[in-house]
Amino acid sequence: MKAEQLSETAQPELSAEDIKQQRKENRAKFLDRIRDSLGSVVHQVALSPTETALACGKSPTWAYRKIYDGTFRVISSNGRILIPRSEIERYLGGAEKYNPESKHPKNGGEG
Repeated sequence: MKAEQLSETAQPELSAEDIKQQRKENRAKFLDRIRDSLGSVVHQVALSPTETALACGKSPTWAYRKIYDGTFRVISSNGRILIPRSEIERYLGGAEKYNPESKHPKNGGEG
């Protein structure tokens, strides 16, 4: 009897596709909130990794990779990671002229 009652009151399980769609929607809402707050970033001295990524037109994962590979020096106090504006400006200041030639040959080499 108890098993029958549990199955009746339990919520239906979501399919993998439904879970994926739900995560995608939640991420879109999160990024929209961050984009909305970027207007206030103009006068900030340091940015979160997510704010930094969005300001550079990249994903938050990109910013964390730049932190872990040493590209961005960070301020981490009280458990929060902040990237100083000077680090972002230094990174963007290292931009080079675009070379339209491919760095990697498509066929794997000469021949």
